[in-house]
Amino acid sequence: DKTTEVVVDIFNRVNSGGTRLSKGDLALARICAHWPDGRAEMQQRLEKWRVVAGFDAGLDWLLRCMNGIATGTSEYENLDRVDIETIQQSLVQTEAAVDHLLEAMRSHLYMDTDRVFSSKQAFSVMVKYLNNCGGKFPDQVTMARMLHWYLNVAVWGRFAGPTETVINQDLSALEAADPVDELLRNLRQSQGERNITRENFDVNYSKSRFYPLLYVMSRVHDARDWGTGNQLRHHRLGDHTNLEMHHIFPRAFLRTKGVSANAVNNIGNIAFQTRETNRAIGSRAPEDYMPEVAQRWPGTLESQWVPTDPELWRVENYGQFLEQRRILLADSANIMLDAMRRGISSPTALPVQFSPVSTNSIVAPETTGDSGDLDSEDETDILAGLNQFALEQGLAAGKLAYEVIHERTGELTAVLDLAWPDGLQAEYSRPVAVLIDEDNSVHLAASDAGFRVFTSPDDFRQYVEDEILDDPLPF
Repeated sequence: DKTTEVVVDIFNRVNSGGTRLSKGDLALARICAHWPDGRAEMQQRLEKWRVVAGFDAGLDWLLRCMNGIATGTSEYENLDRVDIETIQQSLVQTEAAVDHLLEAMRSHLYMDTDRVFSSKQAFSVMVKYLNNCGGKFPDQVTMARMLHWYLNVAVWGRFAGPTETVINQDLSALEAADPVDELLRNLRQSQGERNITRENFDVNYSKSRFYPLLYVMSRVHDARDWGTGNQLRHHRLGDHTNLEMHHIFPRAFLRTKGVSANAVNNIGNIAFQTRETNRAIGSRAPEDYMPEVAQRWPGTLESQWVPTDPELWRVENYGQFLEQRRILLADSANIMLDAMRRGISSPTALPVQFSPVSTNSIVAPETTGDSGDLDSEDETDILAGLNQFALEQGLAAGKLAYEVIHERTGELTAVLDLAWPDGLQAEYSRPVAVLIDEDNSVHLAASDAGFRVFTSPDDFRQYVEDEILDDPLPF
């Protein structure tokens, strides 16, 4: 005879020393009482999307999507009012809609890694819309406009704060004659009429919602690899042999010049390359390697919005380089988003004629074996290794690129390289995070959010062995 909210509150008060219960947990428990295989069926879908599409989400997220289809609302307690057959059907419908949506995002925006899905709560709205349309977008114009809505929701953080009210507003918008128009109206009312400016790219990439947008722009706009001249469309970020994040002015090089970590990791200094090219460039100064790129593969620097004035490639002009590149990035982002708003999918705004005059790749300088620029090829290996280490100990998997959201303002305060927000022993041990080469602002944001921060992989492993494995869960 109690509401979901009351039951959850009672449980958490009585069980204050153990695992906390969420509304989603209770809703799922009630569902599984009538459908014992429900949790396994849902986990099967989540694993499929993780493996096939690089999309990592949880049971609460999937249940929210199913709820939107089954009840047209976001509150979990409304699932109590529908029969189990309706809930089972909502999972089938959600699967079909998510499959179609992820394929559209991969095909038209080249989104193929979890790092770039920065507003997963928006999926519950898009999934409901697709289900209303029979599981698919009705035409190209509608698809492009919906993806435009999603990218804007992501960069402006519409779902960053309390989500249920916002999701309900957007679910209600789907009843309008033109649902996408109504969604865009809701977005304008909450965020205002906003264009992207160069200031939006003037931030550390590790705490920026504009990093995923840069990734999408690079794929959509035919960004080219600086070692081969090849398009980056056919590579996947995160694959050890494929696409990686690259510091244009390498980190190791800037460190020797006394540049702060925050300035080094400015999003204006980020491009994407294949692993082979990233390692070949190493810690070479831009004024050293960029003339080779420009000569061997004309147009490839411009394809990633790099100013072509050689004076800006000198370290003493690093600030001017960042300013000029951020202007180019903002202009290109607005062109792309405006084209999508008008219904153009996969808009290529910067056609470039490529006339390679050499078949040679960048020649790596003679080194002592250290690639120099400790970029994402090293970080990816380190973080993947730590996640695997945790799993081998029977602990929870960490979340890569975990967003820390300010509880009161809903603003993004930091993106943590690898985090366990519920603890390595889910919701029993303290939240922990591993940060690789981040500045003090990221450390402070993590600490303020209650995370215990590790900057050394060895220290993290020691913590696991000494304080987690030697302190088993109570029974």
